[in-house]
Amino acid sequence: MAAAVIAVLILMIISKNNDSLKGDFNRNFISKTLVLLYHSKKMNGLRAICGIQKDQIYFETDSVGSIIETDSTLSNKRLLKFEIPGRETVQSLYTTFIDSSYYYIMAGNVPEVIRYNLHRLSYQIFHFPKNLFSESMVTGNSDFVLRAYQKFKGRWDQAFTMWNPVKNIFLTEENVSKKRGDAGFSTDGMLSFDRSSSRILYVEYYSNQFICMDTLLQILYKGQTIDTFSNTVIKVSLETTPYSKTITNGSPLHQINLESKAVNGKLFIHSATPAKNESSKEFRSNAVIDVYRISDGNYLSSFYIPEYKGERLKDFEVRADKIIVLYDNYVAVYSIPFNI
Repeated sequence: MAAAVIAVLILMIISKNNDSLKGDFNRNFISKTLVLLYHSKKMNGLRAICGIQKDQIYFETDSVGSIIETDSTLSNKRLLKFEIPGRETVQSLYTTFIDSSYYYIMAGNVPEVIRYNLHRLSYQIFHFPKNLFSESMVTGNSDFVLRAYQKFKGRWDQAFTMWNPVKNIFLTEENVSKKRGDAGFSTDGMLSFDRSSSRILYVEYYSNQFICMDTLLQILYKGQTIDTFSNTVIKVSLETTPYSKTITNGSPLHQINLESKAVNGKLFIHSATPAKNESSKEFRSNAVIDVYRISDGNYLSSFYIPEYKGERLKDFEVRADKIIVLYDNYVAVYSIPFNI
């Protein structure tokens, strides 16, 4: 979740130079506002929301193998711990998901996927047969979409791979990702999966581009956010530790899109760029969420997720008529009193 740290820095810069960085576009704001239902001081180490199952909410922590479970009112929390083989290497780069009865640890620097059965308390390890991966998403019990490092014409880049280790299915796209030879940093972004439409969405961090694919990695369309920024200059560097080698971006970043979520036929994007019809005060004190229709990529509307006790959102999830928001020191549940 290094992007979350970058996001905070970018927003600090924007808050000081807001007017000069406004995009040449207007937002269609929903007039009604979110209603705060529940809030709680968060437990130490929470860094992302990793799943919602019925009335339970799960949070990823900064210690691999440890997750927090709470109910939808945030009143009952418990720490769940799992054995992690090769913990030091897995800890260097991981994302977690709770999906149905499974807990997934996507270990990009190993590379492998660890799948725990939450009922049997047993696990399986699936070793990814190619290179390291930076982004990942669970699309089925044994179906994974990864954004993995590969060499194209002798230069490192990244490409999407659909992988089912149980059925031994391995499919890598060739023409979805732009290949620029910069290890994929200029097209870095966030994967999400909408179960209602079986669509995979990839939103780039540093441009106004997003891609909609089916589960076989066929492009359905390439969309654009309402933001007007689209260029990025990247310089690649290599960081080495006793446990891993990590390719990083060594140049200054202007992040345009932050978190993105695909839910019930809608794509929700937390934007880092104010519109012409936003005041500096409104933008600084809220997180703006732009909503797009997944079927065709058309922009629909925008709304604000407010600060809570002076803190901006760190992560969010949308479920039915509620939004769960993770802040630096708090967790909040809001109701959505309008149709999206």
